[in-house]
Amino acid sequence: ITTRIEAKYDGYAQEYDTLVKVDVDLNSVRASASAGSLAKGRTTTLNLTLPAGVSAQNAAITYRAAGAVSVNKAGKITAKSAGNGKVYVRVAMGGKSITRTVVVKVGDITGANTVKAKKSIKLKVAGISGKAKWSLDKKGKKLAKISSSGKLTAKKAGKVKVTAKVGKITMTKTIKIKK
Repeated sequence: ITTRIEAKYDGYAQEYDTLVKVDVDLNSVRASASAGSLAKGRTTTLNLTLPAGVSAQNAAITYRAAGAVSVNKAGKITAKSAGNGKVYVRVAMGGKSITRTVVVKVGDITGANTVKAKKSIKLKVAGISGKAKWSLDKKGKKLAKISSSGKLTAKKAGKVKVTAKVGKITMTKTIKIKK
């Protein structure tokens, strides 16, 4: 820091240089996702809590994703496939850095995308655990039926939209019924 001091009575000026070391403790950096579980294709935001004196303007913050999710430069997480995804958040400032990891579970409906009329297929939820509540859209109820265990039985040709709800997570899949 350079300070300039000027005398009022004669205008004499003097500059002083002082070296200041700012020590930042990054251990209190916290990262979390707004939603810990998502359906494939859905998004959530990353929440980052920084210690006093650290901000996005004076620190280098970078994101990297692995597994079932992707993340953009702003910390928006997108669910890509069923399974676990990890987002690594790195905060660097003053020659120090720390990395925090956020785990996001991604759910999806697995099973065949097509079935012949008068045949059945088994659908399952992958990536998240819990009891699935299965249902069909209004049009789908005329073309097929689905059991509480996820067994879809096709009646006649068309497209049906299957929904599986596990807790607060709602997943959908379109199944084509062939003749």
